[in-house]
Amino acid sequence: KGLNRCIKLVDTPGIFESGKEGRTREKEARLKASLSDLIIIVVDSDLRRSEAKVIQQIAELGKRIILVLNKCDLRGENDVERLIYLLRQRLKSIVNPEDVIPASASPQSIPRTGQNPLQPKPEILILLRQLAKVLYDDGEELIADNILFQCQNLGQEGRKILNKQRRLSAKKCIDRYTWISSGVVAATPLPVVDLIGTAAINAQMVMEIA
Repeated sequence: KGLNRCIKLVDTPGIFESGKEGRTREKEARLKASLSDLIIIVVDSDLRRSEAKVIQQIAELGKRIILVLNKCDLRGENDVERLIYLLRQRLKSIVNPEDVIPASASPQSIPRTGQNPLQPKPEILILLRQLAKVLYDDGEELIADNILFQCQNLGQEGRKILNKQRRLSAKKCIDRYTWISSGVVAATPLPVVDLIGTAAINAQMVMEIA
């Protein structure tokens, strides 16, 4: 409510899965992350070094990250505070402290004698408030940063395509002049004339490639 734009939430595969299929899903997740304006990473414990490295790589895309510590309903209050503190310390150079948030997306059900188990509601209010604050305060800037990032990527892709086309054209040119040089050598019995003719042909080839 109150935002001038709609919000599109995209759920991606996990980025910490093992095996070939896990790496494929991670590649897909990274691609979607590179296209997004804001990234929410969900973890359920402290980070291993490999996980922190992946988050560092995602942060290098220049995107703002909100890190959510999930399944807090399974821990005591002191454990949650300790984990939040550890995560903020580990990621302090790439994630704002206020963007490290506790949550319980699907709290464990509570048994009740003679009744169906009680299913508590998700505890995500802190996340929603922070998400709203980020979008209100910095939403337009995040979009602008992402557009700039995509333009830079587009420029890099364009240069790659252009360089590839240049190499193909140059190779065709070299192949053509190689055949011409071979014909001159075969048609001219004098070695000195061969060298002069070949040098002239090579000079013309260099000019054409340039």
